[in-house]
Amino acid sequence: MKVCGNCGREAQDESMFCKYCGARLDQPVQEEAHQEGARQRKFCPNCGGSLEGAVDFCPNCGERLRGEAGGGAQGRSPQDVRKGVRKPGGKVWKIAGAVAGLCLAAVLVVWLAGTVFASPAKKFAAYQEKTLQALFVDGLAEAAEAYNQYMHLSTDMTLTASSSDQELERYLEDSAIELKVEMGEDSALINSALTLLGSQVVTADLTYDKGVAGFYIPELDDTYYTVDLAELDEGFGPELENLKNTEIPVKDLEKLANKYIGLFVDVVNKDNVTVSDEKTFWQEELREEVKGKTYIFEPSAAEIEDFMLVLADTLEEDEELREFIMEVQGDNLALFMDDFEGEMEDVILDLCDELRNNASYFGDSMEGMRWVMGVSGNEVLMQYIESSDGSSRFGYETDGSRTVFYMTNYGETMLIDMEKEGKKGEENGSVAVYTAGTEVMELKFRDMDVEKMSALQFPYGKYEMTMYGYMGYTLEVEEGEDGGTDHTFTLSMDPYYMGGSMGGDLTSVEITLNTSDKDSTASKPKAHEEDITYYSEAELSDLADHFEEMLYNLIYDSGILYELGYLW
Repeated sequence: MKVCGNCGREAQDESMFCKYCGARLDQPVQEEAHQEGARQRKFCPNCGGSLEGAVDFCPNCGERLRGEAGGGAQGRSPQDVRKGVRKPGGKVWKIAGAVAGLCLAAVLVVWLAGTVFASPAKKFAAYQEKTLQALFVDGLAEAAEAYNQYMHLSTDMTLTASSSDQELERYLEDSAIELKVEMGEDSALINSALTLLGSQVVTADLTYDKGVAGFYIPELDDTYYTVDLAELDEGFGPELENLKNTEIPVKDLEKLANKYIGLFVDVVNKDNVTVSDEKTFWQEELREEVKGKTYIFEPSAAEIEDFMLVLADTLEEDEELREFIMEVQGDNLALFMDDFEGEMEDVILDLCDELRNNASYFGDSMEGMRWVMGVSGNEVLMQYIESSDGSSRFGYETDGSRTVFYMTNYGETMLIDMEKEGKKGEENGSVAVYTAGTEVMELKFRDMDVEKMSALQFPYGKYEMTMYGYMGYTLEVEEGEDGGTDHTFTLSMDPYYMGGSMGGDLTSVEITLNTSDKDSTASKPKAHEEDITYYSEAELSDLADHFEEMLYNLIYDSGILYELGYLW
């Protein structure tokens, strides 16, 4: 058995280096020499770590060393020490446990201070931020994301129709419009084809690519005509070659919305928020009494005036808002305005002046306004803003499955009643609009699946809408028989209103738009290309006359006018 001359620990005879300290093992050491080296070294009785010099505490684990500095470990080998090593539970562990307990207590105190013991003003502000985030900011973000999807639409579509009128159905049965659409940031490609009575009548291609527009209608002229918009006469109009499909930066939109929500929340303070002594609140539209707290926000005229002034200052200095507008549509709108950025600045500054000039008026006229919020179980179930004289009120109420938005002005009420139930993928509900107690419109949805969208960003499900009680629409979004998604729109009507013009049998029309929900197969025309950018006015006029004549011949020869005239 070898013993390391550096650390005194044992090693196998065949080992060349010590596995504890890495020192080279030259010669085996006699047992007596090993024991003498071990007696001269000191080790901690708690952790077995090596001790250097006279120390009162172990530098490895913090254990106090009894007796002579380090003496408690003197003369004991690491192996002997390890046999008596205590399990975790020494002073280090005790101290760590105490620190963890203090941290937990501190977190508990902070939580209690922010919830149970928070002032009414802080609670009101926190509830408002949460509610406005859900109702306003999240809604804006979802709409922006859907818009961005549209800006990069890529799919093939087929439009077909049918009718309850037998004569009209004969013409629609074998007719269709096909569209292949590919949209990019600075490009667009559309292939279209019209089939009538089973025969393809006409096709047309429209293209746009970095400022070069083109069209191709082979049934009229077997030439692909293009025009470079950048090379047109300056007096022609806007520089359309710079037109782009721009996305809305969703994160920037959310940041801006939250910034201006924060301005409102900053008005809330301990002097303008109170809590009602009542243990319940009344939901007027839902006709329900709910257990919970009622918070009342009543800002003074001075606070409203200050808010208007702060809003004006923020708008005036908000570079992020200006950058957002320019990024979203600034470049496109600049094509139609000589100085869009300057005009945008004028609009913003004019708004700021209006806010400042009328801040005092707003404060005086809105003084006495009450913003009432009902909370139950940490959920906001009611809010309304009421004028000082009680003649006007705007707000909403909810019970979790049903939500009612309403606006009352001098006894006249407009109301939107929304109801939803079921789990994701099987949501059912309705949206109804009433004015003066009369239903104007009702939309019902069944089996709506917001997780499953078509290429047109419609969630799968069935939607039914009724207008004024006599005209109904349905939209069903489902998997198509041949793949993709069918969007089937049905218009049902009262024959008394719609049937007279076509014989009285027309009570419904069904239109189906199928999207492939795959990348579009649209392609650019492969015909002879002719650039008409530098055509003279006379040449352009001759080209227009040529297309007019060819279109007339196409319609006349195909018999479309005859068939449609007979139908009508």
